[in-house]
Amino acid sequence: MLNCLLVLLRYYLLGANMGKLPLISFALAESFDFYGLINKNIGLSSDVSMLVEAAVISPFSVIYLIFFSKESMLDYSLLEYMLLMISGLATAIPLPLFTEIARFSLYLVSHSSYYP
Repeated sequence: MLNCLLVLLRYYLLGANMGKLPLISFALAESFDFYGLINKNIGLSSDVSMLVEAAVISPFSVIYLIFFSKESMLDYSLLEYMLLMISGLATAIPLPLFTEIARFSLYLVSHSSYYP
């Protein structure tokens, strides 16, 4: 209960300082909460869960790259391809860790972890 009150106080203070409600911050925190809740209730291991997520997202990414991207895949340099691969690793490593923490306790990934 105290956790919820602290979160509401934080959003009130952010809104008072900004002059409007921080809707993007709220939406980001809520999306992580729902992601953690879904991962906790599905019951898959973190590696299988990440494989399913990648399988769901990949077709949309490929469709975008083929049909809607403003540049061709041949327009990128080797350095840009290497940076893209490194960014994939930088994203893929924390995801299984986040999934395991979400299985352990949703409190660890709830609003309270977004304090500056």
